[in-house]
Amino acid sequence: GDPDCTDPDDDGDGDPDATDCADLDDTIYIGAFELWNGLDDDCSGAADDDLLRGTGVDGPLTVAGVFDLSASGLAPSWVVSGIDGDELTVLGDAGSLSAGDEVVVLNLHGSDAAHAAAGTWEFATVGSAVGSTIDLLLDVSATFGQVSNADLTDQAVLVQRVPHLTTLTVQAAGELTTQPWTGALGGVIALRATGAVVVEDGGTIHADGLGYWGGDTSPVDNCDAYQGESYAGQGEGEGDGYCASYNEAWGHWINNYGGGGAHITGGGGEHGGGAQAGHSWTGGSATPPYAGATYGVAELSRVFFGSGGGGVWNGGTDTPGEDPGPGGDGGGIVYVTGLSIAGQGSSAFSAVGGTTLHWAQGTWTYGAGGGAGGSIFLAADLVDLAADAVDAGGGFGEQTHARFGGDGGVGRVRLDCSTCGGFAQGSVDADAWLAAASDPDPGFNAPAP
Repeated sequence: GDPDCTDPDDDGDGDPDATDCADLDDTIYIGAFELWNGLDDDCSGAADDDLLRGTGVDGPLTVAGVFDLSASGLAPSWVVSGIDGDELTVLGDAGSLSAGDEVVVLNLHGSDAAHAAAGTWEFATVGSAVGSTIDLLLDVSATFGQVSNADLTDQAVLVQRVPHLTTLTVQAAGELTTQPWTGALGGVIALRATGAVVVEDGGTIHADGLGYWGGDTSPVDNCDAYQGESYAGQGEGEGDGYCASYNEAWGHWINNYGGGGAHITGGGGEHGGGAQAGHSWTGGSATPPYAGATYGVAELSRVFFGSGGGGVWNGGTDTPGEDPGPGGDGGGIVYVTGLSIAGQGSSAFSAVGGTTLHWAQGTWTYGAGGGAGGSIFLAADLVDLAADAVDAGGGFGEQTHARFGGDGGVGRVRLDCSTCGGFAQGSVDADAWLAAASDPDPGFNAPAP
């Protein structure tokens, strides 16, 4: 408003008092960029609205070859060791962050005993960052610990900078990706653009196989590989001491949450559905390794990697052609928003589960399990996608030998758009177009916020 009723520009931001909603604050004015701060920065009449496109502070980006977002300096990340109100304590020096930067805080993994907060995510704006302390403009509202933010024991919580581009073009031979999940960091692509995001035919923004790990093969002849990793627990295997009973009693054939089980062959990792069990190693008398269990939510209010497939038995020999090894890793996370998004070819946006080629030889031959697809969330006013431009499919188990590994399940996809392929969001035509553009079909679709 006009605090002194004279209509001058009291704060020097270029807007006279009559049109300036906060004329004593020069960071708030018509046309300002909205921040996650609980204020109406752009005088639109609503706080924290229209955050979809970001500020454009990082300028344009064109990707012609392989571009690692995490190594570029645009999206550094840190392990969060403590949360106290609006303050994050991280491992390492977060001084590369600047005031006004957006970050995403995400709980990627818990333990068997503490995983209630896995998949929780929240966006925030940085006020300052000095050393291992990041001060945000608002208190963290979500709970990232098992009970509260005061205790992050057994939680893998990361904070990662979200690049704010003006435009993004991934050319026909371009590949925008990131580093794989390390058990603490990695596997996450999150960015915004004030203008157009265009992935040309043949280009890709992908987190294929960058999520939860496939179950490993034991380095010794123990007749039991590891279960695939999921959002809680690492998966068990090896160390049971003997092969005489073929570990039927140890129960590693049971899935590890979403991770595929392992009992000589490997079960497929799971996320959104469709994972397959592995074959019984004896052809029926021994318990087959289970496929993983489904998890997550369609609207991606919680967001997860895909889970890993079960590993395969080592076999204890080095028979020529034998290739014992892990199951496929799960797909990672892709989150992209902008004014418009175009994917001109298949798999333009991809978080596919890993396919495994690993197998082992014993009385018969045995395959490892495939990884599950991850999570893809795209949001823009205008979205235009080729057929199958969005791909969160599962990876394949090893199935060229006598006893198959199971295939991984699909991931989860959310596509928000006001105009979807030329059709109004919510129309029958828009729904059919979205289904053709994505594998699996989007589990959730809403107008772009």
